[in-house]
Amino acid sequence: MTLAEIASLVGGTLTGDPAHSVTGAEALLDASASDISFLADPRYVDQLAGTQAAAVLVGTDHPAPGPGDGPALLRVTDPSTAMTQAAAALASTARPPAVGVHPNAVVDPSATVAADVSVGPFCVVGPEAVLHAGVILHAGVIVGEGAQVGAGSELHPRVVLYPFVRIGEQCVLEAGVVLGSRGFGYDATPEGWQPVPQSGIVELGDRVDIGANCAVDCARIGATRMGDGVKLDNLVHVAHNVQIGDHSLVLGQVGIAGSAHLGKWVIVAGQVGINGHRTLGDGVQVGGGSRVFDDIPAGSEVFGVPAHEKKTAIRNLRVAPRLHEMRKHIRDLETRLAELEEQSR
Repeated sequence: MTLAEIASLVGGTLTGDPAHSVTGAEALLDASASDISFLADPRYVDQLAGTQAAAVLVGTDHPAPGPGDGPALLRVTDPSTAMTQAAAALASTARPPAVGVHPNAVVDPSATVAADVSVGPFCVVGPEAVLHAGVILHAGVIVGEGAQVGAGSELHPRVVLYPFVRIGEQCVLEAGVVLGSRGFGYDATPEGWQPVPQSGIVELGDRVDIGANCAVDCARIGATRMGDGVKLDNLVHVAHNVQIGDHSLVLGQVGIAGSAHLGKWVIVAGQVGINGHRTLGDGVQVGGGSRVFDDIPAGSEVFGVPAHEKKTAIRNLRVAPRLHEMRKHIRDLETRLAELEEQSR
């Protein structure tokens, strides 16, 4: 694309050669003479002098360039958003998979497969499974008996749907996702740990995105559910009977124990652990690395171990490096107080 075309795309003002072409988008220090880059954070302004980019997206208040052969500048209201637009326009896109069932796929005769579905090589579609219009199964996907995949959903390589899983419309499951594996439940007996039967299912609403290598367990009874618009990052574990409300975000390496309930628009940052049978109200935000041991009221912002009010938690963390010094000081004060009390007798 020419810089003039990019300027038109992002609604920017160009200082530079409008006919110059770029073929890619890169970070400032990684960019070559055929790339466009961006400066959204003033902390990185020094990198502008060292970039090889042909053009850089900057804010509207960025100062005029000095003399020299620096990169062309494209002034925009929001450089980060503009970079997303430009990168998407310049990105290479994979060819869409062919409609139809690949010769190496196995589809049970009792399965219902819409005419415009794409079933890739080495897929297995089980008895009574249902693939609605526009579904895409990439290579190696397994759809278990009675499972249902809603219209327009896309399952990337090696996704596994256990029997009777139900997926809504326009969902995206990245590679290695497993939905419906047996929930982790055991009873202690004289002979050892005996598994508790897990007879429930997993249900996803519409427009749910699940990142690579996530595991969502089937319910002990009923369903493990995610509402419309839920987004899971990579490597998230959702245990049996968990309920996640509409439009909630769960970031990487989070573990949610059995029967926990997350409301709508909840945000759970990376590496958080949530105890079983806890309830997080609508709009709750949990900071990274926290441990949730108690119910959290709607609208709360929490952090820490155990998770509690965020501002208090941060103040406590700032005090923590001085605890040893404070402990020594308190002991000194206790000694002096004891001496004064002895003298007053």
